[in-house]
Amino acid sequence: MHPARQPLIIGLPGSGKEAVNREIARMLGREVIETDQAFRRLRAVSSRDPHPEGAVMRRFLARAEHEFSDMFNALAAAAEPDPRSGGKCRLWNGKYFRTEFGEAAFRTFESEVVRWLDKTGALAGKVVDISSSLILREENRRILDTDRYAYVLLDTAHEGIVDNLLEGFRDYQQDHVVRRGAYELAAQAAIADEGRDTDTVVRMGLERLSLRHRGERMALFNALAVHRVPVARGEAPAVAACAIIRHFNP
Repeated sequence: MHPARQPLIIGLPGSGKEAVNREIARMLGREVIETDQAFRRLRAVSSRDPHPEGAVMRRFLARAEHEFSDMFNALAAAAEPDPRSGGKCRLWNGKYFRTEFGEAAFRTFESEVVRWLDKTGALAGKVVDISSSLILREENRRILDTDRYAYVLLDTAHEGIVDNLLEGFRDYQQDHVVRRGAYELAAQAAIADEGRDTDTVVRMGLERLSLRHRGERMALFNALAVHRVPVARGEAPAVAACAIIRHFNP
């Protein structure tokens, strides 16, 4: 693949980006780096941490002092190491972060994570796996700029997306490791409608959520994408991975 134009897969939640990125990495002998995973990990690193990762929280707080001045003191306190959490700061808990300080602050920290990964070279030579929501923020699009990245839209069939979301929800039910808002909302819907089959209720909720995502995001995704890869329901991730590799390295 041309080093100046690395493909960066975008798509709706449940479109299968993670699986396709893993296949691309396997085929090319590269490593995958997940920005979501780094986002979760670096939220736990306190502002007093002496290691290089601590710079992310400190830079975020420097911005917060100006951009979120009304709650800066509370944010700074939450970024201190918490002995009850083994030295992690309280912002490691995404639900707490968003509830206490709002979506804007939460996403600003995410942008600082992506900026740090980019500046330290952590993304170089790797297959970069981003969340569906990451490029909704203009700041992140400037960091992952089109001089170096070619946005590839993974256009998965609606039913295939819902299948993937339902599978993810079952994993969430089993171990609660995946803490995504979509799954929490689906769980609430199932509890509220005890008289019906849980899978039916959850699938209906996930279908509505997916249609909402489509309405909110697809116009931007289509505008950004330089290449589009359709994915049929049940299609193996390797098919899309091969199509992307062929397009960028014919």
